[in-house]
Amino acid sequence: VTKPKEPTNRAIFAAADGKAKEEAKKKVSEVTAKANEIKKSERLVDKLNKRQREVDSAIADNTKKLHRLETQQRKLLMSRETLAERAEKEMESVDKAKGDRSAALSQQMSNNRRGKTKVKGE
Repeated sequence: VTKPKEPTNRAIFAAADGKAKEEAKKKVSEVTAKANEIKKSERLVDKLNKRQREVDSAIADNTKKLHRLETQQRKLLMSRETLAERAEKEMESVDKAKGDRSAALSQQMSNNRRGKTKVKGE
């Protein structure tokens, strides 16, 4: 009956070395996968930051436009009120002029009647 051979030191070291290489490969692939995930996340963060800057810029532009439009609206309302006041004063002066004219006409007609009656009466 033959005795099984004891593994030699070289075989033991080779086996241990092979295991270590496998472990090292596993670790390298894990680290590489994590590094790739981190790079991917960084790219996403960069894209989100860029988009946020674009949105902030658009908000600032729209806010400026809104303030400009509000200012224009206030000016238009003020000029509208001024025009309404002017129109009202103009109408008052027109009404007054009509009233003055009517009064003058009725006075003239009255004077004409008096004049005619005086002429008839003489």
